Amino acid sequence: SLFNIGTNYQIPQLFNAILIDLINERFGSFYSNCGRTLMILSEVAFNSRQNAAPAIGNERFNTILLQMHDISSSVSIKDLAAMNNLSVSRFSHLFTQTYGMSPHSYRMKIKIERAKYLLTENDRPVKEVAEMLGFEDAFYFSRMFKKYTGVSPQAFRNKID
Repeated sequence: SLFNIGTNYQIPQLFNAILIDLINERFGSFYSNCGRTLMILSEVAFNSRQNAAPAIGNERFNTILLQMHDISSSVSIKDLAAMNNLSVSRFSHLFTQTYGMSPHSYRMKIKIERAKYLLTENDRPVKEVAEMLGFEDAFYFSRMFKKYTGVSPQAFRNKID
């Protein structure tokens, strides 16, 4: 069964803080690590409600969802439709009916969530992050990022720092 909680930049940071405290055996870290663990659990609970796809039990789409979550895969919507012996329009209709958004929007949401993580975890240029996610045009990536998040990739990165 597939369970998607999305990508949240705070969760890895909280885990890292816990590990650093454990490695350095800091005095009083037990209580701060308990607090961090509760924050991780609350983030997971919140993200699972926000990002879990509805009707995930639809067997027809399980393989397709895995392919869509594989950012390195360059499989097109047309290819995904062919995997189920459906026309692109019928595939899009069924997918939208099942998940509440078009296949393109679903894939874009996954890429934007991955972009958020990449922008917070390294100092790579925005153009390089765009290329890593399969965007040939960094300007298009920036437009889509702003459309889905409300801020540009650079503004998002600056807000995190």
